[in-house]
Amino acid sequence: MNLVYANGLLIVMVLAELVFISVKNKEKIPWREIIFNLNSGHVLLRVLRGVEISAFYFVETYWSFPLMDDWSYIVIWIFTFVTWDFCFYWLHRFHHKFKFLWSIHVIHHEGEHFSLSLGIRNSWYSSLTSFPFFIGLALIGTPVEVFIATSSIHYIVQFYNHNSIVKNSGWLDKVMITPSHHRVHHGVNPEYIDRNFGGTFVLWDKLFGTFQAELK
Repeated sequence: MNLVYANGLLIVMVLAELVFISVKNKEKIPWREIIFNLNSGHVLLRVLRGVEISAFYFVETYWSFPLMDDWSYIVIWIFTFVTWDFCFYWLHRFHHKFKFLWSIHVIHHEGEHFSLSLGIRNSWYSSLTSFPFFIGLALIGTPVEVFIATSSIHYIVQFYNHNSIVKNSGWLDKVMITPSHHRVHHGVNPEYIDRNFGGTFVLWDKLFGTFQAELK
């Protein structure tokens, strides 16, 4: 039932954005692309997300080193939240660098219109190619419920970053990946190619030399 509510909320937000750009910005809504984005194999995608979580649970339960046993729950949460985003940066960067991974990720970049529905458009197999980048968290004993919760929060941020309404985010542009930064990632300008791989924090792009601010 929670999944039904979550999906319902996503659709409501997508429709609200479409109403805004249609009424406020007088833009034509690309319905064909929107429908494809919302219908890009999400049943199988969620099944394979379950496989990813099951694999994480198996490794954490049977093969992990109990490195977190003496940590407080708050420290575990903070560490996992930051480390997950670090792992995602490299996951995303490698999916752009290597042809096999790009063949899976490219479906997300084939949408022509930047919108919330584009944030939902992903390959069925994205979870399977994501797991190797997060296995380290399982090996050090990250509780599976913390992994699920923190990854869900990050994915919500990434969904928000695909909205076409917010242009600038003020001081948040300095610390987080915002819609402005993510528009750069989807841009086709030469200076935008292979930039801004981060999911939530902009720190990783600035640290590893892949950051590009949006040109005004």
